[in-house]
Amino acid sequence: MRGKVNQAKVLAENEEENFVDTRFPSNGKLNLNELLHRRKEEKRIENNLNLKIISGVGAVAVIVILIISF
Repeated sequence: MRGKVNQAKVLAENEEENFVDTRFPSNGKLNLNELLHRRKEEKRIENNLNLKIISGVGAVAVIVILIISF
């Protein structure tokens, strides 16, 4: 049993290292254009999520108002 736990820990550590390796360049230099593009993409995703949340809250508010009015 202990071997499986240790194996799972090693696999988890390797996945974290692979994520860092693929997320950042290996040459040590940061490409400003790439960072700006990444931030723009994150902002687009956040805006989309915010729109969905606001739409959901608005829909619930309309339903509650309709239920209360009858």
